[in-house]
Amino acid sequence: MGRNTVKKMTAIASFGAIAGILYAFLKFSLPFFPSFLEIKFCDVPALIAGFAYGPLVGALVQVVKILLKLLLVGTSTAYVGELSDLVLGIIIVLPASYIYLKKRTLKGAILGMGVSFITHLIFACVINNYIMIPFYIKLFFNGDETILLKVCQAAIPSIKEVGWPLTLAAILPFNALKDIIVLTIVFFVYKPLVKVINSTAKRMQKNEKKNA
Repeated sequence: MGRNTVKKMTAIASFGAIAGILYAFLKFSLPFFPSFLEIKFCDVPALIAGFAYGPLVGALVQVVKILLKLLLVGTSTAYVGELSDLVLGIIIVLPASYIYLKKRTLKGAILGMGVSFITHLIFACVINNYIMIPFYIKLFFNGDETILLKVCQAAIPSIKEVGWPLTLAAILPFNALKDIIVLTIVFFVYKPLVKVINSTAKRMQKNEKKNA
């Protein structure tokens, strides 16, 4: 097994573990959005891994994140919520990391993040509107969408019906805010963190050579 392969597998395991812990335990809602929408930072490790080691590593970190969360706390959505988070997590990682892989410059990073931001918003709206919202209405509200509507109106009174009105008034701005927070963190953390990772790896290689 080559050193590069070992390095990538180590990255998948370590970043996946961090992402899984963040996914399982670090989340909170905001008072001006419906309570079921939660800010999470678990995409940050996957994006950093994708930038550092390529899109495949970033995507596999998302897989490890989901599996670890299921092992730690299980599921309350019959695995549908986790599947949705996996798909959307991979969608936010792939464009940014692929573009940065091809163009490792500040411009490439910004362009990749911009493409990921737009792509993720589109898919988040479509998946939530056609899959997640109907599923949650059936699972948690016995098919009565008026209960969900009241929950949403408690935060955003202007929402008059479930469907695209809810998606555009709540899902779209919420995901836009969350993505801006996540991508901003990655933008400022990535370079310093990679320098630490690279310097640590070099020291480990030197120690291996001395002990050989």
